[in-house]
Amino acid sequence: MVGKGPRFRITSHGPSAITFEPSLGGRLLERVDTPGGPQLVEKGRITAWEPPSRFVFDWRGINFLPDEKTEVEVRFTAAEDGTNVEVCHRGWSKLPASHPVRHGQDVPAFIGMLGSWWGTLMSSLREHTAL
Repeated sequence: MVGKGPRFRITSHGPSAITFEPSLGGRLLERVDTPGGPQLVEKGRITAWEPPSRFVFDWRGINFLPDEKTEVEVRFTAAEDGTNVEVCHRGWSKLPASHPVRHGQDVPAFIGMLGSWWGTLMSSLREHTAL
């Protein structure tokens, strides 16, 4: 799986891509092209791998402390006209309200921003798979 575009960037230096190793314990990696060359950053690990129905991974922002992480669960269910994809990103309540990942927003605004971010990613996935 590869995701590309500005929503995936950990820096403002050029393009980036998110990939993951499709197995239990596989890494979620972000590749960033910097002036010094490509840089790989581990963003998380696959904690459940149950194809074709679901997988779960830990997710860490670039500004997370070593013990901070959230969890993303992705479920796939058959639909009459394709496949439904359901994403649940949880664990935000474990991070302090002052955490930089929240961009100074109160909880409702942060949840709205996060929902919009995932909506954009899912639209991108839908467009990519329609090609």
